Amino acid sequence: MIILESLFVGIYSLVIYRITRLTGIKNIVFVTGFFKHFLGYYSGLHGFYCTKFNLKAKKSQLYLLFMESILEGFLFMLFGKMFSSLNPDLSIFMTGFVLHTLSEVLGVHRYFINYHCE
Repeated sequence: MIILESLFVGIYSLVIYRITRLTGIKNIVFVTGFFKHFLGYYSGLHGFYCTKFNLKAKKSQLYLLFMESILEGFLFMLFGKMFSSLNPDLSIFMTGFVLHTLSEVLGVHRYFINYHCE
């Protein structure tokens, strides 16, 4: 299941990257990571983790969501460097895929459940 989720997150990251690229924004990798997290909340994707454990999503504090999104933007920049020798689309896909997989393995998603589900 982790692999399927990670594939979805890689594709979702790529879609955000391609849309963001059209705007001409600088620091596109950071912006992609930021909006991946931020829009994941507003689109209801984050609620998936709550329902996965028979919990329901609670309304997040905007400050916490904003700080998590900034952190994810920086993580995208950091991990994106590992894949910078690949073409940009594959690099973003791999960054999203690897970050999601690591978040599952290292328990980062448990933190998310503690703060965003009830």
